[in-house]
Amino acid sequence: MPRGLREPAVKFAGGRPIKGHLSLSAKPTMDVSPAALVHAVAEMKRDQTTSEVQIQVLKKAQDIQSSSAMAMLNALPASLPLASDGSLGTQVNTLV
Repeated sequence: MPRGLREPAVKFAGGRPIKGHLSLSAKPTMDVSPAALVHAVAEMKRDQTTSEVQIQVLKKAQDIQSSSAMAMLNALPASLPLASDGSLGTQVNTLV
Protein backbone atom coordinates (compact mmCIF):
# COMPACT_ATOMS: atom_id res chain seq x y z
CA MET A 1 0.00 0.00 0.00
CA PRO A 2 1.37 3.50 -0.83
CA ARG A 3 2.83 5.59 1.96
CA GLY A 4 0.44 7.92 3.73
CA LEU A 5 -2.64 5.88 2.79
CA ARG A 6 -4.60 3.53 5.01
CA GLU A 7 -7.62 1.27 4.77
CA PRO A 8 -10.89 3.20 5.02
CA ALA A 9 -12.79 3.45 8.28
CA VAL A 10 -16.17 3.62 6.53
CA LYS A 11 -18.27 0.51 7.15
CA PHE A 12 -21.44 -0.97 5.73
CA ALA A 13 -24.45 -1.69 7.90
CA GLY A 14 -23.04 -5.20 8.39
CA GLY A 15 -19.92 -3.70 9.97
CA ARG A 16 -17.48 -4.75 7.21
CA PRO A 17 -14.99 -2.16 5.88
CA ILE A 18 -15.18 -1.20 2.20
CA LYS A 19 -12.33 -2.94 0.40
CA GLY A 20 -10.44 -1.32 -2.46
CA HIS A 21 -11.02 2.27 -1.35
CA LEU A 22 -8.18 4.26 0.19
CA SER A 23 -8.25 7.45 2.20
CA LEU A 24 -5.50 9.85 3.21
CA SER A 25 -4.06 9.44 6.66
CA ALA A 26 -4.04 12.35 9.07
CA LYS A 27 -0.31 12.89 8.61
CA PRO A 28 0.96 12.38 5.05
CA THR A 29 4.71 11.84 4.88
CA MET A 30 7.20 13.40 2.49
CA ASP A 31 10.79 12.38 1.79
CA VAL A 32 12.97 15.37 2.71
CA SER A 33 16.27 13.57 3.03
CA PRO A 34 19.42 15.41 1.90
CA ALA A 35 20.20 12.66 -0.61
CA ALA A 36 16.81 13.08 -2.29
CA LEU A 37 17.29 16.85 -2.40
CA VAL A 38 20.77 16.54 -3.93
CA HIS A 39 19.45 14.06 -6.48
CA ALA A 40 16.58 16.39 -7.45
CA VAL A 41 18.92 19.39 -7.83
CA ALA A 42 21.40 17.38 -9.91
CA GLU A 43 18.62 16.13 -12.16
CA MET A 44 17.27 19.66 -12.67
CA LYS A 45 20.78 20.94 -13.52
CA ARG A 46 21.27 18.08 -16.01
CA ASP A 47 17.92 18.86 -17.65
CA GLN A 48 18.80 22.56 -17.85
CA THR A 49 22.17 21.77 -19.46
CA THR A 50 20.48 19.43 -21.94
CA SER A 51 17.99 22.14 -22.89
CA GLU A 52 20.76 24.70 -23.38
CA VAL A 53 22.68 22.32 -25.66
CA GLN A 54 19.55 21.60 -27.70
CA ILE A 55 18.92 25.33 -28.16
CA GLN A 56 22.51 25.89 -29.31
CA VAL A 57 22.20 23.03 -31.83
CA LEU A 58 18.94 24.51 -33.13
CA LYS A 59 20.52 27.96 -33.55
CA LYS A 60 23.51 26.46 -35.39
CA ALA A 61 21.18 24.53 -37.73
CA GLN A 62 19.21 27.71 -38.45
CA ASP A 63 22.44 29.61 -39.21
CA ILE A 64 23.55 26.88 -41.63
CA GLN A 65 20.13 26.88 -43.32
CA SER A 66 20.18 30.66 -43.62
CA SER A 67 23.65 30.77 -45.16
CA SER A 68 22.75 27.96 -47.60
CA ALA A 69 19.61 29.82 -48.70
CA MET A 70 21.59 33.02 -49.23
CA ALA A 71 24.20 31.16 -51.27
CA MET A 72 21.48 29.71 -53.49
CA LEU A 73 19.86 33.12 -53.98
CA ASN A 74 23.22 34.73 -54.77
CA ALA A 75 23.94 32.02 -57.37
CA LEU A 76 20.92 33.08 -59.44
CA PRO A 77 21.59 35.45 -62.33
CA ALA A 78 20.65 39.06 -61.64
CA SER A 79 18.07 39.34 -64.41
CA LEU A 80 16.78 36.76 -66.81
CA PRO A 81 16.11 37.81 -70.41
CA LEU A 82 12.44 37.85 -71.41
CA ALA A 83 11.17 35.91 -74.40
CA SER A 84 10.84 38.12 -77.46
CA ASP A 85 9.76 35.67 -80.15
CA GLY A 86 7.70 32.49 -80.39
CA SER A 87 4.50 31.62 -78.57
CA LEU A 88 5.99 30.71 -75.20
CA GLY A 89 6.14 33.66 -72.84
CA THR A 90 5.19 36.33 -75.37
CA GLN A 91 1.41 36.13 -75.24
CA VAL A 92 -0.98 36.65 -72.33
CA ASN A 93 -4.44 35.11 -72.33
CA THR A 94 -6.73 37.88 -71.07
CA LEU A 95 -9.96 35.92 -71.65
CA VAL A 96 -9.59 33.95 -68.42
